[in-house]
Amino acid sequence: MRAKCSFFCLASCILFSVGKAADFTNGSPATIPFTKQYDFTSKINGLGYRVWISSPAKVDPTRAYPIIYGLDGNSIAGMAFWRQDEARVEPVVQVFIGYPTEDFGEPRRRRFLDLTFSEFNPDKPSPGPPPPGAKSGGGDTFARVIEEEIKPFVRSRFKTDPARQAIWGHSLAGLEVMRILYRNPKAFSIYCISSPSIWWNDREILKDEDAFARRARAEEFSAARCTRASTTASSCSGSAIL
Repeated sequence: MRAKCSFFCLASCILFSVGKAADFTNGSPATIPFTKQYDFTSKINGLGYRVWISSPAKVDPTRAYPIIYGLDGNSIAGMAFWRQDEARVEPVVQVFIGYPTEDFGEPRRRRFLDLTFSEFNPDKPSPGPPPPGAKSGGGDTFARVIEEEIKPFVRSRFKTDPARQAIWGHSLAGLEVMRILYRNPKAFSIYCISSPSIWWNDREILKDEDAFARRARAEEFSAARCTRASTTASSCSGSAIL
């Protein structure tokens, strides 16, 4: 009897708690707090890019900020913002690099050009071919776009700490971060490499490994600042990554 009473009490609460539907406002575009986006056409390769820059809530013009650069900006710019509370975490400037489009397919095609350093070879092992219409092999030029155009643009708007410049990339973007690390290790002080597409053209990226190791042992690029690299791979990445 007691169980039946409990059941009917619960059912009554559910039934009578359903009242008038809440009033919702008309939809409006979402915004990322303290973030602005900038479009530009590169004078290096003639291609268009979009850069999202997230700053601390209160920018101190006398303070030199660490900078985090993230590739694949169309995918991560809306997710990577976090609350920058000086009492809990040091304020940083976050820069996300992508493409001026709302078409989900366009960044996928463009990234194969910007995030690979050689032409795709269909005779080499790979998880699959690039998307239709995608070109490849423009990674070294894209690295110049970052170094010669985007970084100066960021420095023109914020005082930056040159000893604390990080870059992050996942999958093909991780491959591009590896390429920058191997070829120009002084470009950044921290390299965050997530599940890099080492498989590209039969692990062609690893041809630079020995030369980079020799430079590291000779402390060629550690005098001015400490260069650090972190590489991660998820369990679902599989052999296609490694």
